[in-house]
Amino acid sequence: MKTVFVAGQYSAPDIMGVLANIRIGIMECIKIVKIGHAPFCPWFDHLYAHYFEMSKEKYQQISIAWLKKSDAVYMIPGWAESKGAQRERAIAQQHSIPIFYDVDSIAEHFEDNG
Repeated sequence: MKTVFVAGQYSAPDIMGVLANIRIGIMECIKIVKIGHAPFCPWFDHLYAHYFEMSKEKYQQISIAWLKKSDAVYMIPGWAESKGAQRERAIAQQHSIPIFYDVDSIAEHFEDNG
């Protein structure tokens, strides 16, 4: 089982957009689970707010720490509209972490490369 950081849009101009992005992100993470790998799902971060007050910067630091430990990064559709996802992609490139744009490519890569 490989770890896959999932990157995409989170923020939006209004709460309904944020909620839509959370749903999309979680559904994309489920695809990673279904192919047998362990996703890091940044869209679960909103749950911290129920128990602990944290700055946006702290959320981002936690995500980046996980990204750097991941075996791969999956850029979900719409990622290019997200400054955060663009930053995560750049960090993955800096750390030579494989980047994928569809789930089938992830499955094939790890099937062929262990």
